[in-house]
Amino acid sequence: MGIIKKLLNKMAGVTEEMQAIYIEKGPCSEYVDAYIAAHKNPKPYDRLLIADQLISVKRYEEAEKMLDSVKISGFSDDDIKGTGHFERINLYLRTGRADEAFEIFCKNKKFFDIYFGSPARERMAGSFYDVAADVLSIKGDEQGAMQYIACIRKWSQKYEPAFPVMSGISYVRVLKNLGNTQWQDQYASLKNQIENYGGYQMKWQKENTFNLLEDAVK
Repeated sequence: MGIIKKLLNKMAGVTEEMQAIYIEKGPCSEYVDAYIAAHKNPKPYDRLLIADQLISVKRYEEAEKMLDSVKISGFSDDDIKGTGHFERINLYLRTGRADEAFEIFCKNKKFFDIYFGSPARERMAGSFYDVAADVLSIKGDEQGAMQYIACIRKWSQKYEPAFPVMSGISYVRVLKNLGNTQWQDQYASLKNQIENYGGYQMKWQKENTFNLLEDAVK
């Protein structure tokens, strides 16, 4: 690993152990444990990032405890509010609490659109668009959900130009949430694309992408 790469990883809180685990296994509990070990005295924003890691590997109880440890108020800075509320919605959607997720989304929609629409946060906006489309489609708001699907497609053109899989998975999930039977054709088409895509750079990426698609239709 070059010195510049080492410095960038250190600044991002990524240790060499974490880097090695990620290259071999991708996002997994072992990686999350290493991430937590590298942040022994996490500040509030670090705890939100740890919660995000825990949610990604379905360790929801631990994630909720981590989120509960961060108090959000009107005086909190934008990163705490934006990331904190987003992670709470994400957690609630994954644990069957759509009403609570929808309530938080509605209370913070204007803030979310500004926060994730800023150039500084554009790269992570795709995850917000995905969650926004999900929660709105669960509540039956097809127009609102499709507006966010349009946002994630635009995002994918910039960040996933070769293989816009994230926008495809979001669309399949939204169609299924809305009871639109076209989700089955979209699912089959996307599954075929994942199988035949030749641009994976790490051995775990194909399986991980398949798992994301399967989670979307459960």
